Amino acid sequence: MSSAYWTSQAAPADSQLSSRGELSFSWESHRIATVISGQGRLAGESEGDSEIRLKEGYLDLSSEFLSLRMGQQILNWGAGHFYSPNDGVNPRDYLYPIEPSKWGVPLLKVSGILQEMTLDFIWIPFPLQSRFPIDTNDAGIIPYRWAPQAARASDTRIERSASEKWKFQQMEMGSRLSAEKEVIRASLYYFAGFDPFPDLRLTSPDESVGKGVRVPTFHRIQRFGADFTFTIGGAEIWTEGAYILTEDMEEHEPNIPGPHAQVVIGTKLAAADLLFQEDDASLLMEYSKKAGEDLGRGPIQFDHFYEDTGISELIYSIGKRWALSLRGALALQYFDGFIQPEVSYHLGEALEVAMGAQNIFGNSQGPFGEFTQNSRAYATLTYAF
Repeated sequence: MSSAYWTSQAAPADSQLSSRGELSFSWESHRIATVISGQGRLAGESEGDSEIRLKEGYLDLSSEFLSLRMGQQILNWGAGHFYSPNDGVNPRDYLYPIEPSKWGVPLLKVSGILQEMTLDFIWIPFPLQSRFPIDTNDAGIIPYRWAPQAARASDTRIERSASEKWKFQQMEMGSRLSAEKEVIRASLYYFAGFDPFPDLRLTSPDESVGKGVRVPTFHRIQRFGADFTFTIGGAEIWTEGAYILTEDMEEHEPNIPGPHAQVVIGTKLAAADLLFQEDDASLLMEYSKKAGEDLGRGPIQFDHFYEDTGISELIYSIGKRWALSLRGALALQYFDGFIQPEVSYHLGEALEVAMGAQNIFGNSQGPFGEFTQNSRAYATLTYAF
C-alpha cells in the first residue's frame, strides 16, 4: 500500500499559511519488503526554510523464525496511544510542538520469532536528535512561528555529553520482548542512548553576539520499561511504565533530571450501530504521570506535555463516508491544554479530505499554554494507491 497526504494550515496569530506533506511507497513479496517515504514542508515567512527529507527507507528480509531490517526506520514502541514513555527511539520535529512528527533514524533491527513471542534487537550507529525551536542566544523558546535561525539551531549547535561510565557512548541500542496470547499482549523494553530532551548549557562567549550562548546538550540515559494490554469485545485497557537512569545518578546537576519513572494508563471503548445502521463510535481516554526527580529544565517545556495530563478522543463515523472526531487534552498542574475538532469525508476508496482546528488554551506558564499562539485551522488531503 502506498499513500500520499498534504495538509495546509493557517495560524490566526500571524495570518501565515504553511503546508507539509508526505509521500510513501511500499512493496512486499513473500520474504522481502521495502518501504520508502519522504516528508516535505513549505514554510511560512517566519517558520524557517522549506525542506524535503527522507522519513523512511529500508529493506526487510524475513524467514519463518528470523527477520532483518536495515535502513532509515521509524519504530512504534509502547502501548500508549498519545504518549508512550518507551517510544523514545526516533527523533521528533518539535516545530509542531503539540503534534510533533517522527523522523526516521538509520538502524539495524534483528527480530526472532517463536510462536507468540518476538524478540527485537536494534542498533543505531549514528543517533539523530530531535529538532527544537530553541533560540540559543536568548536561551529560551520562541513561542510561535520560530525565526529561521532558531528553527535550525538544534541542527547545527548540538553537543553530546556522555560520562565515561556509560558504555557505547556515541551509539544507541535497545531490545523489546513481546508476547501475545488471545486477548492479552505484553512487552518488556530496554534502551541505552541519548535523552530525547536536551538541557541548555552555557558555553564560552560567542564573539558574534558578545555574550554566552546556550547550546542544546543531550545526555545519556538507560530506560527499562514494560506494557500490558487486555482486550475483550469492544473494550481495550492498557498500562505502560518506564524507569529512566540518567547521567546525574547523584542528582548534583540541576539541569539534568535524576532517575525517575513515567506511567501511562488508558482505555478505549468501541460500539457499532448506535443511532443508525453502519455507524460506529469509539472513545479513547488516557492519563500519564511522571514521578521522581523534578524534570524542570528552564525554558524547555516539551517533556512536561504529559507529566500529569489527561487526554481523550471521541470518533463517530457514519457509514463509510463521514467521520467526526473531537480530541482534547488537559494538563492538571496548570489547567491548560488543547481541543481539536475535525470532520473528514471519504471520496471513494482511495481519497479522503479533512478539515479541522486546534485551539490551545490556558496558563502561559504551562506546557500547552505557552503555545496558545500556535492555535490553527487546517485542511488535509490523503490519497492511497
